[in-house]
Amino acid sequence: MSVDNSIIEYLLAVGQDIPDSKCDPKIWKQGQAVLILAGPRSWMIEAWVQKVSELSGLAMDWSYFGGRAVVRTLAAVDAAVKALSNYLRELELAAKAAVQRKDSGAYELQYMWTNQ
Repeated sequence: MSVDNSIIEYLLAVGQDIPDSKCDPKIWKQGQAVLILAGPRSWMIEAWVQKVSELSGLAMDWSYFGGRAVVRTLAAVDAAVKALSNYLRELELAAKAAVQRKDSGAYELQYMWTNQ
């Protein structure tokens, strides 16, 4: 699968300009958790989830739970997993680049799918 370098560049450039926002209440209450993330800074996760949601047309959001970022969706779980997995490599590479450029608090991506 090819990598979309424009997404990696976006994730690295957006920085802390993107505000942390509360998880959409409807997604938080009614959504299904599909992915658990650790490593990237919150602003990078926010930008990535927004971008995947925009590109896929699926309602997704995330919030911290137990120190990990949990991505939830109102869409069919299989569709959300497919959309997220299509762009997971970009998040992984952006997180790795942030570590290499020594961004404060940056760590490499660790993840776990909740449906497996």
